[in-house]
Amino acid sequence: MSLSVLTEHSKLIEDPRQKIKVIYPLHDVLFVTVAAIIAGCEGREDHCNGST
Repeated sequence: MSLSVLTEHSKLIEDPRQKIKVIYPLHDVLFVTVAAIIAGCEGREDHCNGST
């Protein structure tokens, strides 16, 4: 799956956040989240490098 395909799919998802508080576009947040999951992250504090 290419980045452009992921971006197009993420545009179909409604962003429920308050516009004034949004710093990053939803598709950026979703991309980083998917990339972290693929890399093996399991939580916010996990740096995905296998060390603690």
